[in-house]
Amino acid sequence: MRTETLGDNKSFRVGSGRAEFKEGTEITFLDDGTVSSGTLARNTTLDTMVGTGSLRAEFKADTSITFRNDGTVSSGTLARDTILDTMVGTGSLRARFKADTSVTFRNDGTVSSGTLASNTLLDTVVGSASHRTEFKADTAVTFRDDGTVSSGTLAHNATLDTKVGTGRLGIEFRASTPITFREDGTVSSGTLSREATLSTPLAKTRRTRFAAGTPLRFAADGTVET
Repeated sequence: MRTETLGDNKSFRVGSGRAEFKEGTEITFLDDGTVSSGTLARNTTLDTMVGTGSLRAEFKADTSITFRNDGTVSSGTLARDTILDTMVGTGSLRARFKADTSVTFRNDGTVSSGTLASNTLLDTVVGSASHRTEFKADTAVTFRDDGTVSSGTLAHNATLDTKVGTGRLGIEFRASTPITFREDGTVSSGTLSREATLSTPLAKTRRTRFAAGTPLRFAADGTVET
């Protein structure tokens, strides 16, 4: 792809519109001459949705931005706190994302990852079931296509299930630490908030003691992967 370093602020075509890019920064162009990536010269409202619809957000001056082939935004830095949808399709599952942080968008304009503006209760279970967990403000969250969370940072200590299926193995995880979830909402990795004695796959009859603050990964049966 062709690149150009700008001597002055300059406006270029992005999809059906235009945006002004900052002097002294490098612009990358697609084969049709539209911008693939660059640094905005001023706060700019741009479309994030591929196709005939429109879903617009304001992006911050002096930050980098990337565009799809049709000129819609695939990633950028928000100019202000912004409520955006995380769910693909006809439903809606909205969250407020923080100003001055990067957001990535799917083709339909929904968010695949971003930083929360406030503590937020979000669902972690794919399908008709639901299990809501509170995630911490100012931390990054990643979303599946249905708007459920695949990874984030806990706002509070939380007792969560680690075992797939009909059984349950509840373990308390530490606030302000990262956590990842399987599609059924069970935890695949997290950090213990207190000491726990747990089984490992090769020693289910001999349980192992793990100290508080230990990050662990869990097998589908709830045992600790080693």
